[in-house]
Amino acid sequence: WNKFKYQLQYGNGTKGASILATTRLETVANIVGTHPAHHLVGLSDDDIWSLFRQQVFGPNGEERAELVMIGKDIVRKCNGSPLAAKALGSLLRSKTDEHQWDSIEKSEIWKLYDDATKSALTLSYY
Repeated sequence: WNKFKYQLQYGNGTKGASILATTRLETVANIVGTHPAHHLVGLSDDDIWSLFRQQVFGPNGEERAELVMIGKDIVRKCNGSPLAAKALGSLLRSKTDEHQWDSIEKSEIWKLYDDATKSALTLSYY
C-alpha cells in the first residue's frame, strides 16, 4: 500500500490522479488515511422501497397487497442500505408465497449483526 500511495503522491503518476476507496469499516478508512473519511447516510425508506420494489416486481410486475406490506417491513430493516435492498429484492423476486416473504422478515438472522447489510447478505446467501 505504501509503495502504491507513494506513486500517486510523488511518483510518475499523472498529476491529479486519485483513488477513491469505499468501505463500511472505519479501520479500513483509517489505514488508507490520506483524507478524513466521508460517512454516507442511508437512503430514505421511500427510496429504499422504490429500489426494492423494482428488484422484486420489475417495471410491470403485479404488486400483491400482502407482499407489499411484508416488503415494507423488510425494507425498514435494511436501514437505508441499497445493497441490502437489492440483495433481498433479488432473493424474493422468484418467491410468490407470502410465507416465504414472512420468513425473511421474521428471521433471527436480523438479530445476529448490528449491520443491516450483513444481515441481508447472510439471508440472501442462505
